[in-house]
Amino acid sequence: MSCSSNDQLNDPDRKYPLIILSDRLPSADDAGGVVKLLTSMSIPQAAIWAGPGTVVPDEKWSPQLPLEIRRYRDQFLLIQYPVPATLKQAHYATIANGVLWAALHGLDQQFNENIENLFQTNPEHQFSAAFAQYWQFNEIATKVVDRWIKPGGIVWCIDYQMVGVRSMIEGTRMMYSNCTPIPDVQHLNRMYVGSKTLLEMPDFKKWIEQLCHYHLVVLQRFHDLENLLEIGSKLDPNFRKINLSKNVYCAFGNLVRLIDIPVGQNVKSLRTEANVARRKYDQGQLSQTVKDLIDRDLIHQVCPQKVLALVSRNDYTKGILETIAAVNAYFEMYPGDVKFLFILQPARTQVVGYEKYHQRVDRDIEKLRATWAEKVVYVNQGIPHDELMLLLRDYIDFVLIMATHTDGHNLIAPAMLKVSPRNSSKGVIAVEGAGMVDYVGFENIFLCQDLSNPKATATVFAEAINTPSEQLIARFNRMQQKSLRMNDKTYFNTHVSALLEAERLLLTQFCRKN
Repeated sequence: MSCSSNDQLNDPDRKYPLIILSDRLPSADDAGGVVKLLTSMSIPQAAIWAGPGTVVPDEKWSPQLPLEIRRYRDQFLLIQYPVPATLKQAHYATIANGVLWAALHGLDQQFNENIENLFQTNPEHQFSAAFAQYWQFNEIATKVVDRWIKPGGIVWCIDYQMVGVRSMIEGTRMMYSNCTPIPDVQHLNRMYVGSKTLLEMPDFKKWIEQLCHYHLVVLQRFHDLENLLEIGSKLDPNFRKINLSKNVYCAFGNLVRLIDIPVGQNVKSLRTEANVARRKYDQGQLSQTVKDLIDRDLIHQVCPQKVLALVSRNDYTKGILETIAAVNAYFEMYPGDVKFLFILQPARTQVVGYEKYHQRVDRDIEKLRATWAEKVVYVNQGIPHDELMLLLRDYIDFVLIMATHTDGHNLIAPAMLKVSPRNSSKGVIAVEGAGMVDYVGFENIFLCQDLSNPKATATVFAEAINTPSEQLIARFNRMQQKSLRMNDKTYFNTHVSALLEAERLLLTQFCRKN
């Protein structure tokens, strides 16, 4: 098997005690944090990072490898292994994005729509055939693992796409960490593949079983673990309990402070970016899209109204369509000076039903703009990260967040909290699920309980907009205090705690041999 890697570490006879296995090579901010933590381990050059080579732009919407990864590039082995295009399509677009993403997020309606789009003739058979390719993809990863792993070593699978990878080398232990939530059984019982529920499909049962038998499963929250155990026991009462010690969670904070390696972007860097963008604006060097946006729509001398912004790294989800309907309902129900800003990003990967949803979003926003004119602003392209920080700091009053969990798909609320000065009269509105609740505190978010009810969501918009300034400031300060107290170090706590546990296991093994 031909693999590309950094030659100085690519000793054909060398075996490694830790393999980090991902469906993509490191290119995002979270990967940068993992690499920095990786290089802090007590066993130097003890790990490799393996993936099929999918390049995913980082949070700055840039395809380049972030500086923090390039800086440590010569301290770990990076392996890119070839995978046939048909398997990558089935693995990532069909099963990972089309099936598992919606299932694990508890999005039963989107899951059912995805299944209808993906498997139109014989859903149950086609579902199994696609999953067979998913398993085949991970068989290739298994061969890579067995090529490089040291007996008794650890394979750390990042993200749900890699569940099912195993090792034939004696004593190898499998670990899993992810920020993806695990839904409760009730949600899964509303997901159908043909005439069967998802829980009745053998391949999904196998997927859960594989995960439950990993040596260590580190999830984001305790209720995710409880949900996983409930699902496992429903599928098979004999499932072995996941070997997860609560001490990993309890000791995690102290251990990370001892390592003291920041993960992600900190307050100072985001505020610096906003200042850079302000200078670019003053010097006439801002991107034309953002310059026009500020000059035409957002300068507060001519724009006294509140600005609500939905900033999303995609432009096709059902949640966006429902938010558009809620904005229309708001304008029909409430008078006043309010402006809604949609900053969306065209999808970069193949997504089930993308064209249909993307066209509907375009059509519905154009209809909204035709009806409410200058009250609705639409940008459908990636904008420079520093300029987005400027918008969040100086021009946007409320951010509408859509992620159902705290992961890289939604860093907008934390970014606004970090880039804005204290006592800002700003707010956070969760329009899809309870996203970011764990991050900034349930009591401080304006939460839309049912996005499918546009009038109910419009009422939440009105509540936020009409909240007195001193109350908004108090809410914002509480969110900001909690966000900054948690800081970037805990944002990727699942990966960090998994790495710390791996280091503990490896050091234990090392001490026994010496």
